[in-house]
Amino acid sequence: MDDIEVIQNIVDNDFTILYMVTDSKEDAFRLFQVINDRGTNLTVGDLLKAKILEIVEGFRDNQDRCETFWDEILADSPSDTENYLNWIYESYKGKRAKQDELFDTLLDGFFPQHKKHKIEQFAEVESQQVYQTVKNLHEDIVKCRKLLEGQWLHTMQQPITNWDRTRLNILLKELDHTLSIPLFLAASQLDHKIFSQIVQIVEKVFFRYKIICNQHATSLKNIYYEESIVMREKPSSYNISNFKHKLKKLISSKASNLMFKNGLETLGYKESGGSNKPLKYFLMTIEYHYQWYKNGGVGDAICIDKSRVYDFAGTSIEHIYPQKASPNLRDEKLEPLKNTLGNLTILDPAQNTLSGNDPFLAKRSTYQDSSVLVTRDIATNSTWTEQEVENHKNLLIDVALKIFNA
Repeated sequence: MDDIEVIQNIVDNDFTILYMVTDSKEDAFRLFQVINDRGTNLTVGDLLKAKILEIVEGFRDNQDRCETFWDEILADSPSDTENYLNWIYESYKGKRAKQDELFDTLLDGFFPQHKKHKIEQFAEVESQQVYQTVKNLHEDIVKCRKLLEGQWLHTMQQPITNWDRTRLNILLKELDHTLSIPLFLAASQLDHKIFSQIVQIVEKVFFRYKIICNQHATSLKNIYYEESIVMREKPSSYNISNFKHKLKKLISSKASNLMFKNGLETLGYKESGGSNKPLKYFLMTIEYHYQWYKNGGVGDAICIDKSRVYDFAGTSIEHIYPQKASPNLRDEKLEPLKNTLGNLTILDPAQNTLSGNDPFLAKRSTYQDSSVLVTRDIATNSTWTEQEVENHKNLLIDVALKIFNA
């Protein structure tokens, strides 16, 4: 009875019915969007589903199939679904929908049949067109989910290796470059070899332009938009050289060698208050291309041995002069340099744990046995002083200047 009394109080004091009359379904639909701010709000996806099912009313088979696809489309959280729909619109249209206009923008952009629906009865052909668009939208939603998890969009086939596929995972999962997802949605229509080239170009440019040189992402995003349109217009004849030319021009104007070098000078290990993922990515990428560099570094940077695939989470950043040197081995000249780029390399976790905070001479044998070529070269030093730290930093920067170009 107490619970019933609570319900009665709600009905008496807090329950309101608004009676509003419009002259058309379209006006009613828009009015509902505006005033739907009580209770659980309907999302853009919910509104689109309702509108599309209304459009194909009378065509039972297509309506049922559209409803099934929409149920699968809306399986994610509302915020994720809205992100996916935004990315899909950007990928097809080369621009972002204005805030609070995503529903109308998607409806006009992908379902122009709704305008005909206002004035005359649909024919079967229009109903089929709507169904096909919903089906395509569902396929793109599935691609968005895969990309957000860093999953490869093409079937596994040569010459693309597991190493090539990990580049996409690192770019989207570890470096969090979700801005590139509309581009990769469009690129999924291209040959798998070209798709792989685009991934590797984007990861290097993004690291240089945004992470190190800290330039605004708008210019990069605009290039992605332009290329997405080109890819979709003529996927079979798409030429990657124009994309590379645009990115080289952007780097030349806003992320020059001097800016990149200066930015790398400040790249170091963060003991607290920040992520070390960019640093780990940098050191791993240097290692992957180090043999190419030692062979002369001619042409575009390549990974010569793709059989070596280091696990990103499992690979450790190694302090050559120990991060926590014991008091009797502490070097006051190296202490200020211990977290700087010149004192860092990578090791597999087992080696890193084994070495711990040993001094350099005690770790040389571990370095000599490492599968990491850069680390093996460090072992050729007989001492580890300020000069060796400086030399190692300069080496890493020199390698980087050759690798991180479009």
